[in-house]
Amino acid sequence: MVWVNEIHTQGVDIPFGGHKQSGLGTEHGAEGRQLFTNPKTVLIRKSVRQPRVAASEGGESVTDQVEINSYAWSRPLSGTRHFEV
Repeated sequence: MVWVNEIHTQGVDIPFGGHKQSGLGTEHGAEGRQLFTNPKTVLIRKSVRQPRVAASEGGESVTDQVEINSYAWSRPLSGTRHFEV
């Protein structure tokens, strides 16, 4: 991108940067968001029932499926998911 006599403005969804071995990667947009994002699963308990939790082979707790107020929420396998209740 080249600007002449213009103020640098850009939409947040447009990737910007990253050129050869400059050490700078692409910022903004989906590419930049993936670079700086560590996906996590967040469960908010809205009822008195306990979520069902299964243990993985490594001994860590992994939430397979949680039923909250008759809504079934599945654990995202990749990326992020947004659930509206």
